[in-house]
Amino acid sequence: MEGMELTKTFSDDQFRTALAAWTWLGLDGKRPAFASLFGDVFLEAGDGWWYLDTVEGTLTREWRTEDEVVAALATPEGEERYLRGALATAAAGQGLTLGAHDVYGFNVPPVLGGPVDAGNVEAIAFDGARPSPAGCGSRPRTSPPARAWGSGWTRT
Repeated sequence: MEGMELTKTFSDDQFRTALAAWTWLGLDGKRPAFASLFGDVFLEAGDGWWYLDTVEGTLTREWRTEDEVVAALATPEGEERYLRGALATAAAGQGLTLGAHDVYGFNVPPVLGGPVDAGNVEAIAFDGARPSPAGCGSRPRTSPPARAWGSGWTRT
């Protein structure tokens, strides 16, 4: 799938909803710029660029400037580490397509023992309810409760 776009942008409202379950990581002062096809978010702040890894449940400051972000993602190592390029390409190669508001997610999250392979990937709404690895209990009280439905999560 040569030339496959590995990032997506979303509206401010979609980012706000998608990031609501991650506020416990300290997102104040960070503005989402774009996301990987797996819903990992690249955030800009006064002190540099941050990477929210939604699979690992980590938020790290990785780069000082936008040029550094672009340079890192242009390398084979950066494409794999931050964009999961081979996995996204494999999922697309198996016919898994994303709608305008979708990202890839895992049927069984790796944190719960699910394999990190295309057979465990599904399309999910970016701004839909997704459990955060370190704490489903940290979901804001103002969020509608999430419930399991099929192999994914949906708001009730």
